[in-house]
Parts: sequence; C-alpha cells; structure tokens
Amino acid sequence: MKFVVGWLHFKPGTRDAFLERIQPLVEKVRAEEGNIFFELNPRFGRPDTAVLTECFEDDAAHRGHKELPHMKELFAALNEVVTGGDVKVHFADQLFDDV
Repeated sequence: MKFVVGWLHFKPGTRDAFLERIQPLVEKVRAEEGNIFFELNPRFGRPDTAVLTECFEDDAAHRGHKELPHMKELFAALNEVVTGGDVKVHFADQLFDDV
C-alpha cells in the first residue's frame, strides 16, 4: 500500500471555499479503482492549513490516479491557492489488524 500524508498551506482566507469547491473532485478520487481512502480536511487551529491523507493499493494505482482528468483539474485548482506544504509518502506491505 502507498500512503500519502501532508499539510497544505493556503493563501489567507482561501482554504474553506477551496475545500467546498473541490468536493465533487474528492468524490471522484474516492471512487477510483485502487483507492482505499482520500481525505482533505481543515487543520484545526490553523485557518490556512488543510491535512491531506490518502491511501492506494499500490504505487501503480497512485501513479495512475495522478494522470486522471479530475486530478489534473484538482492540481490546477491547488496551484491557485496553495502557498506550500509538507507531504510525506510511506509504503506498507500490510495493514495491522491488531492496532
């Protein structure tokens, strides 16, 4: 599995309208084959930051996801309002049922 976790920093005052605007695109990502979860939510206490968490079955599913038309639309929208961020990628061979 491939996990992506990150913090996205937005231009002041743009985060909430952006998150609302992209909900249809988020739903498309969640419906993708190979997607396990995809969340992009406000970070509490940080009005201009959102938390991105996503998981795909494998690297190939994640790479394919980035080439889809709705992702290109999402990347373009992000470029309008995001000023920076810190994104980490992790791979896991299995999920732990006892955690």
